Amino acid sequence: MPVLAQLERINNRTVWKAIGGSGCLILILWLAFQGSPTQRRRALIDKMLKRGEIGQITTDQTSWLYGTLTWMAEAAGVKEPIALNAPFRSGQLQVFTTTPDAVAVTHCDRGNAVYDAQLDTIFLDRDLFDSKNFQTFLSSTAYGNLVSLNDLPFVQTYVRFLLLHELGHRTLHRKRGGVFDFGNSKAATQEQEADDFALTHLQAAYAMPQAVANRVGAAGADLLELPFEELKPAERTLVDLASMVAGMNLSLLFISNPYAPFYHDSAHATFLSRCRGFLQAAREQQSADVRVSASLDAVDELVRREESALGNPLVEILTPDPIADVSFDQNGLLITSVELRRLFHVEGQNLAEFFRAATPANHFRSIWTGPGWGDEIAVDDWWKVDFWSLPTGQTLSWRRDGTILQAAEDGWKEIENSRWSPVTTHAAEHLYIPPQPSAVALAESEDSDRNEWLSSLAANGLLASRPESRIVDDSRKEGLPPKSSFNVIGVTDTTAYLGIQDSQGRLWGISEMDLATMSMRRSTTLQFPTEANRLTEQTWLAVSPEPSPRFLMVSSNGVDRASGEFLIWELSPTEPPMLLVRSPYFHSRTANLQRAFGGQSIASIDWLSHGRLLLGIGNDSLYVIDLARRTAMPVFHPGDEIIKKRVGRIGMVAVFVQGGYKCYVMKLG
Repeated sequence: MPVLAQLERINNRTVWKAIGGSGCLILILWLAFQGSPTQRRRALIDKMLKRGEIGQITTDQTSWLYGTLTWMAEAAGVKEPIALNAPFRSGQLQVFTTTPDAVAVTHCDRGNAVYDAQLDTIFLDRDLFDSKNFQTFLSSTAYGNLVSLNDLPFVQTYVRFLLLHELGHRTLHRKRGGVFDFGNSKAATQEQEADDFALTHLQAAYAMPQAVANRVGAAGADLLELPFEELKPAERTLVDLASMVAGMNLSLLFISNPYAPFYHDSAHATFLSRCRGFLQAAREQQSADVRVSASLDAVDELVRREESALGNPLVEILTPDPIADVSFDQNGLLITSVELRRLFHVEGQNLAEFFRAATPANHFRSIWTGPGWGDEIAVDDWWKVDFWSLPTGQTLSWRRDGTILQAAEDGWKEIENSRWSPVTTHAAEHLYIPPQPSAVALAESEDSDRNEWLSSLAANGLLASRPESRIVDDSRKEGLPPKSSFNVIGVTDTTAYLGIQDSQGRLWGISEMDLATMSMRRSTTLQFPTEANRLTEQTWLAVSPEPSPRFLMVSSNGVDRASGEFLIWELSPTEPPMLLVRSPYFHSRTANLQRAFGGQSIASIDWLSHGRLLLGIGNDSLYVIDLARRTAMPVFHPGDEIIKKRVGRIGMVAVFVQGGYKCYVMKLG
């Protein structure tokens, strides 16, 4: 090789070595500048905090949460200072409030809390302690006056427990690394250990001077009607925990938090199951106060009642807007939001496929509705709207002022038709609708002196009014008692059943009214139980659908009676009433809870197929009554008046509350 060529080759090698060395140096400098993955995540979170993407809570919330954090950390033995929504610094435990929008960085989704061992940081979804998250739901209940976190003591207890749970992960599992409470399939044992840690150290927290001075746990004792001042700190912890279990489980059923009591993943059992574990651990502590033990037993029974919903395949449907009403149509489930602003549809085929494939190990499913459709219509009195679907595929909303709206692709539209006229000069109180979809409905006037009725021939979206005098004339022909009154007790596609009472308010029998002609078909005199011969909140009648109706009486004897149970009789024109079902209330054994929750009442009665009733008991549960087997089986809890139900013709039942964000669909036959 010529000398010049050799020199050129040597120079090229030198150049490439220099370039390679420079590249390595640049890479080393770049890595040093960027830092480790942990440092990069901390820097990113600091930027998100500065931009307001995380850490945004009110001054009052900050004060309460920081005080709770330092209190729980002291009880858990944490020595490092606590930094809440502050930039990262070494030597302190970081805690950030976050939102679902930041889940890709924090791994903390809506309604959750996680401990990140890599960052030594707790992330807490701010909706967990934001009272607005509960407000819309609670406004439809007796708790509608709740406006702040201080008015939600069970939420405060829940947040204390969550913080101790995450501190338990930090104490017990930090060296294992990773993110805890993030669905790790190998973490079930660790989750149970964190729960046990939280329960133990919650008792330590309640024994601390600040807890005693501030009477922490008094609200829980008040709910269960226990004398707070007479309870030891350990007992106050157990009572407050029981109150938290009751309040959170009932709230998680319908608030926008996606973690329903029935939700579970590979790392977590259902919240119901975890709560029963808390209560079992609490009972094992052998409280000296028998009233505390009785309350723990009663709340455990409440949780067991909620678990009864998992005895049948169950679909949880979450909506982005609070729910006004629900209807089964020909193609599935239709949901309308408050003020009737938007409509959401869940395909019936999807529901049917899940129910067909459901197994004991996989019988709960959670699904989100789509974004919905609608327009800017806003109905102020949306809670006075009845909502039902027709066999023709139309869905109508009937307002109590007589207006009818029809669902369309761009929202609700008022029906304009020259054949329509107001059904009455005053508003109607209630619309009785058969299992949906249905072509007919029956409306009751709220003027008790006139008792006007109308038959809704809804196949073409029209209503035809009939005057009261038609019923009065027919009552004379049928030989009803003079000055008798009536109440609607059931409606099918062709017939309305009326409970007839004499002038003294005593039950006389049942009449059948043809909805097409609004004329009486026949009336049947029945024999009634001596102790239950009037229609009240505790006593009601039910009639099975044609062709061979059965007449039943459901009676709740309330908590003022010793037995605390409801009774179902079958009635006959010629034979004495036959007792079919006798079932105790879920908390009838606990006197203090009876006073706390109040008396029971008949909230609703709906007929299912194959001789079964769906019975709602106020301050109790929703039951399926099997008349052939003479059994009462709870299928949902609670069963109060605020729990709305819609029964479909294919054996599906939808359960929801107005103002809630979830609807549950059960397959009951």
